[in-house]
Amino acid sequence: MDMNAYPFREVVLGTDITVPIIGGSKVNYINFDNAATTPPFKRAMESINGFSQYYSNIHRGSGFKSEISSIIYEETKETILDFIGSNSERNHVIFTKNSTEALNKLANCMHFESGDWNVNTLLDNFLKVEIFVICWSHVAQR
Repeated sequence: MDMNAYPFREVVLGTDITVPIIGGSKVNYINFDNAATTPPFKRAMESINGFSQYYSNIHRGSGFKSEISSIIYEETKETILDFIGSNSERNHVIFTKNSTEALNKLANCMHFESGDWNVNTLLDNFLKVEIFVICWSHVAQR
């Protein structure tokens, strides 16, 4: 696949930002730290901004905004399951704030027995790998 064939810079927010460099000139900003600060797609931000006026607590109220937010939340889970070719009878979608929280939740759901093997892969940075190993090791000791 030719990576230049798709206009990534046109669909990702913030790719048109210029920043000053030493010497006073400006250059297009390139984000090298996608682990924590991956810029969003423009369509995603448009959807978020468009819905923000209706956002309220999810599953915690009976008002119009809360009901709408709860419906959208559940429909989003179904959309994700459909996207990966699954359904809510076979799998669940759990939203987390980052990959560390996701790995911690996963590790706490696993039931390790003495002698079980745990295979780790390199993740986006050393800290994540360290947290991953510590998390799984802790669960394995239970």
